[in-house]
Amino acid sequence: MATWGIAKAKAQLSELIYEAEKTGPQKVTRSGRDVAVVLSIDEWKRLATPDRSETRPQRSVWDVLSNSPLRGSNLKIPRRRPSTRVIDLSE
Repeated sequence: MATWGIAKAKAQLSELIYEAEKTGPQKVTRSGRDVAVVLSIDEWKRLATPDRSETRPQRSVWDVLSNSPLRGSNLKIPRRRPSTRVIDLSE
């Protein structure tokens, strides 16, 4: 991924967009820090569209939870005691 300083990106916006279309995402930096990525519209649509292909099976909630990175971390979540309801039976 090519890197562009923000001043160069502003000055050469047309070239930046051309490069995003032809070679892929372009990173923009400000004061040496990454601040943005310029993508072609085709790349954006590809990333924004959920993959619904048959080659990717649907995962159940159990699969997601059982493969969580927190599994085995001994994370303890305290249970809250339910408050007791007072029911007036004298009528």
